[in-house]
Amino acid sequence: MPGSHNEAAGRNEKFLRCIRVNTLNYLYRALEEKIDSQCFYNEMSVRVFNPAARHLFTRLRDEEAAHVRVIQKEIASIESRPHPVNIILQN
Repeated sequence: MPGSHNEAAGRNEKFLRCIRVNTLNYLYRALEEKIDSQCFYNEMSVRVFNPAARHLFTRLRDEEAAHVRVIQKEIASIESRPHPVNIILQN
């Protein structure tokens, strides 16, 4: 049955495309949340007068910045693979 192998391969490819798109969607949402948190911590570090609180908010802001970089690298890694998202979405 030559057709069944091609059908199975097609289903597998569609499944992998779906996983890839979902992964990117989750990563972009996580990126947005991390950037929002980073902005919040930065704003709070400017507003507070207590040096310990300012230090805490600054540290939290910097940790969020590190998370943003990790997520951006993962997104870039996925998007640089052979099937870019824009091709997947057009199919």
